[in-house]
Amino acid sequence: MAESDVPTLSEFLERAWRELVDGVGDAGHGFHQPIVATVSGTGQPRARMVVLRQVDVAGRRLRFHTDVRASKVNELQQGVAWTFYDRPRRLQVRAFGPSQLASESRIEERWTDSLPASRKCYLVDPGPGSPLDEWGSGHQEWAGTRIPPVERTEEGRCNFTVVETEIVEFEVLRVRRQGHRRARYLWADGRWNGTWVVP
Repeated sequence: MAESDVPTLSEFLERAWRELVDGVGDAGHGFHQPIVATVSGTGQPRARMVVLRQVDVAGRRLRFHTDVRASKVNELQQGVAWTFYDRPRRLQVRAFGPSQLASESRIEERWTDSLPASRKCYLVDPGPGSPLDEWGSGHQEWAGTRIPPVERTEEGRCNFTVVETEIVEFEVLRVRRQGHRRARYLWADGRWNGTWVVP
């Protein structure tokens, strides 16, 4: 986004969604590993990094993979807040909305497309967040960089799921020395309604 650009609200929104799409396949993009925040059952905020796995612009959905045993799965009913920041582009995007587990067909599709190195994460025992007597990764058999064969990874399929957020509020912040630009968009009546706001 050139410094001299003066985008319209719709252009500003479209550019942000394009960057999100680019962030899925580019591990070096600042949007590839966003922060996702939830609220625990006791009302405590919880934030963690995830890998952005899919962006559905038309459906306003963002998706990440997780272990069904992870605490975040039980916190989805409060909705999910996403924060993305790409330093070279000086661009921050915040997105909010109700979240749920994806359909079983989509979960199966994403599992089938996953590489053994990614599937390895779902073989951990005990599950994520479980206390340990001493340091451990949960990968006793597949410690370090060892990758299990594909057939062995199938044992982790029962622990794998996909979380999707339907975005209903979207904020874009462009950091500039000449003056920051920030816009907020709310989804209503089948379209995005945007307004410029003070950064």
